[in-house]
Formats: sequence, structure tokens, C-alpha cells
Amino acid sequence: MEKLNLSGRWRNQHGSELDLKIGEDGRVHGSFRSAVGDVDQDAEFEVVGVQSGDLVAFCTDFHGQGVTAWAGQYTAHEFEEELLTQWHLALDVSEVEEPDWLWSGVRTGEDRFVRLREPEPEQTTPR
Repeated sequence: MEKLNLSGRWRNQHGSELDLKIGEDGRVHGSFRSAVGDVDQDAEFEVVGVQSGDLVAFCTDFHGQGVTAWAGQYTAHEFEEELLTQWHLALDVSEVEEPDWLWSGVRTGEDRFVRLREPEPEQTTPR
């Protein structure tokens, strides 16, 4: 059975982009560019994680804007490959606000990443 390779570029429903590189040992490295939130949308944030079969988990540090972890599963149908994930975003609640607001420090949601295909090189006809 051929090993699934999740390396490549992926985009979620918000326009955020994920670039994954999977090592032979299943370790995930790469970068994430967010299209939402208070982060610099041109900044690339390091991604680390693991792949096990068609399961993947990865996380990133948004450098003062929180940390996020995603976990999900690869699926493919017709001509589209997807990573369907759930995420948790942990935000820092100041110590002064912790007694009343610590409960609000973790948000959760889901992302659907679709693999981006590199464009086919144009065919040129000899003259």
C-alpha cells in the first residue's frame, strides 16, 4: 500500500494558506498564513505536527496573538483532496482578568483545507 503524502499547499474556506512538508517519520513541518484575525496577513508562521496514515495534527504560535492546534483527517472525492479539521485557538487572558474571563481564553471551530494544484506548464508548439 502506498503511503499517503500530505505535503503540499492547502487553502481553507477563509483563504488562509498552509504549506506542509511531511518527513519519512511522519513529522510535519511547514508554514501557515492567516487570512483572518489580528495577525499580519503577509506573515508566515511555523507549523509543526504529525501525520499518521490519513490523520494529521499540527499547531502554530501566532507570536502574541495566541496559539492554535488543528487535528483532522484527509479525504478525497472526485477531483478534490481535503483536510477536514477541528481547531482550538488559545488566547492569553491577563492575570487581572483571569478570575472573570479565563473561560473565554479558548475558542474552537473547524476548517476545511483543499489541496492547491500547481498549474500545468503551458505547452508550446515548435515553430
